[in-house]
Order: sequence, then C-alpha cells, then structure tokens
Amino acid sequence: MKTVSLSASSQRTRQFRSWLPGLVCLFVLSVSAQATNVQVHCGAKYGITKINIALRLLDPQGPNTLTVSGTCKENILIRGFNRLTLISTTGAAINDASGGTGVVVDIEDSTDIVLQGFTISGGSSGVLCFDGSLCRFSGNTIEGSTNGGAWVNHSQATFSGDVFQDTGDPGLGIAEANVLASGVTVHRSLGDLPPAFVHVRIRQVSVTPSPV
Repeated sequence: MKTVSLSASSQRTRQFRSWLPGLVCLFVLSVSAQATNVQVHCGAKYGITKINIALRLLDPQGPNTLTVSGTCKENILIRGFNRLTLISTTGAAINDASGGTGVVVDIEDSTDIVLQGFTISGGSSGVLCFDGSLCRFSGNTIEGSTNGGAWVNHSQATFSGDVFQDTGDPGLGIAEANVLASGVTVHRSLGDLPPAFVHVRIRQVSVTPSPV
C-alpha cells in the first residue's frame, strides 16, 4: 500500500512539474499584458523624480502611463515606444536642461504617444515628432524655444487645444507630415502657418503675429 501511495504521489509531482513551465508562462504573459501606471514626482526627494528614469523602467511595447507632477528639468528622448501616455492633471512643467541646444521632448520611431497637460519651456524646439511616429498632443503650452515650438517631420500628429507662444520660427512646423490641429493657438512666434508641400488639415487656429 505504501509503495502504491508513493508511486501515485511521484506521478502527481511529475505531472505538476510538467505543467509548471506553462503556468509560469501564462503568469508572465498576463502580467506583461497589463498596463503599467507610474507616478513621477519631479523635484521631490523620494520616489521617481525624473521622467527619463521612469522610461527606463518600462516595457517599450506598453501600454504604459506616466502621471507627472512638479517641475521636471530634463530633455526627454522617447524612442521605440508603443502605447505610451504622459499626462499631468496638475499642470506639470518640463523645462529644457540643455541650455537651448536640445529638444525638450524628442519622440522618434514611436507609435501612439500621448502628451497631455504640460507646460514645455525652452530648448531648440519644445517638441519633436519624428521618424514615422504617431503623436497625440492635448492641452499643452509650448513656449520659449529658440526654433520651432513643435516640429512634426515624416510622422503623423494631432494637436487639440495646445498653445504655442514666444517661440522661434515657426510656432508649429510641419514637414512631410500628416497633421490635424484643432483649437490650437499660436502667438508671438516668428512663423505663422506650416510650410507648403505637406499634408495638413488645420481648423480653429488663432494666430497673433510677432511684434515687428
């Protein structure tokens, strides 16, 4: 009787071991399929205090959300990401840290990137959507760049309720891109409307010329 019991127990153990890799695989897949939401508190003493640090923790395939508060002094590179949302519900700021030589938020070779509710200041440009990216901007204020406030180059982008002010030429620059801008305001910028030879649809745009 003991022999039979041990044999049955051993058989159950072998069966469990044979199922274990599959169970682990299913667990890993279920975790990786879940969205990740990371809190970024720029300027704080503890926790994740920079957007760039948070980006290094993420699976680039997403979906991922960074909820940002405070004032972030950094130049952000988003390259090779998919389904990434950066959102501020408290009016967080992203300020140039390059002395005007770099793009503040540089998005390259990425799809379904959302940037919502920020004040983005300084840099050579405030925002760049480049290299086949798909970018969605909403409710941001982009200001104080030495060149264009936002550039969309060989990519697709939407702008909704964004403000471009006190920038170089132009406030919103578009080259070889498909852009839909709704409720956008551009004022005190050297440039006005996007250059020719692009596919662009613009509606509800308020433009205030730069002072002469």
